[in-house]
Order: sequence, then C-alpha cells, then structure tokens
Amino acid sequence: MILNYENWCDLPTIYGNFRMYDLQDEEIRLLSYGPIEEVHDNALVRIHSSCIASEVFGAKDCDCADQLHEAMKMIANEKMGLIIHIHQEGRGQGLSRKIRAVSVMQKENCDTAESFHRLKFDLDIRTYEKAVDILKSLKISKLRLISNNPRKRNFLEKNGILVETEHTHPKIRRENRDYLFSKNAKLGH
Repeated sequence: MILNYENWCDLPTIYGNFRMYDLQDEEIRLLSYGPIEEVHDNALVRIHSSCIASEVFGAKDCDCADQLHEAMKMIANEKMGLIIHIHQEGRGQGLSRKIRAVSVMQKENCDTAESFHRLKFDLDIRTYEKAVDILKSLKISKLRLISNNPRKRNFLEKNGILVETEHTHPKIRRENRDYLFSKNAKLGH
C-alpha cells in the first residue's frame, strides 16, 4: 500500500475539515482529521465497509451511514483520527449479491443471515489487510477502534495491533429494527 502524503485534499464536512489521501487504490479511501503525520497511537480509527444504499442513497433499513457519521463526529470532537473506508459491499460479497440477498429478505420475510444462508453465501467474507497495511505504515500499533464488530477487532489483534473498542450507538428506526436485532443476535454486533 503506497500512502502518498503529498497527494491529498481538504474534505470539508458537517463535522469539520478532514483530509482525503491518495492511496493509488480505488477500493479504499483514507481520511484523517488534521495532518496524517500527527495521527499516533491511541487515535480513534473507524474501518468502514462501504454501503452505497445508505451512504449514497439514504436508505434507512440499515445503520451503516449512521455508524460512519457517528465515527466522523467522534474523531472531529477529538481533532485527530482516521477513517479507512473500504469498498466491501454486502459484507464483502459485492453489490450484485447484496441486492440478491436483500431481495430474498424482502420477498421471503427473513433476516440477513437467513437470506445469505438460502442463497448459499458466506455470511461475512470481509478482510482488513489493507487497513492493517495503512496502520502499520503510519506506525500505529495501538488504537481505539470505533466499531461494534468483534471480527474487526480480532483481525487487527491477530495482525499485531492492540485494540480498545469504542462502540457505536445505532439509531433504531422502524425500517432497521429487525435488521439490527438480527445483526446483534447472529453476528454479535
């Protein structure tokens, strides 16, 4: 992973000014609050898998965009931290399979885990190697991970990064209540 400290731009957001860095990889985006050279151990870090439905189109039946915005706000409040945004739609299955799974959920009135099972998809195939590479290139060996996903924490720890978890607080709506319950009961987050 090549982190180009010279190729970045300001990203003014409703939470403050972030910086977006060029990784020369269209599958991953890196944002820092303040200069990336100033991000150090114990920083807040959000490793976030993309969700086009909620992040771009405002879908209310999941909490992905909510988690991303909560993390941005937390990082901005501390005036330091990272967002590592990875293109991993549908828990790594891709957009086409995600659409198929959601269609099964809607037509057969089942939850995410059941729809993936009916389609014979693995429930979560995401990995976080690129995030680990970025963190190690920044010499970050200890961080506060903004996540409810124990798989993320375990992956980082297995790759030599000490992790303290900062949980997100899902916004429960009529449209996502069942999804959130299922995600907690069957995925542990």
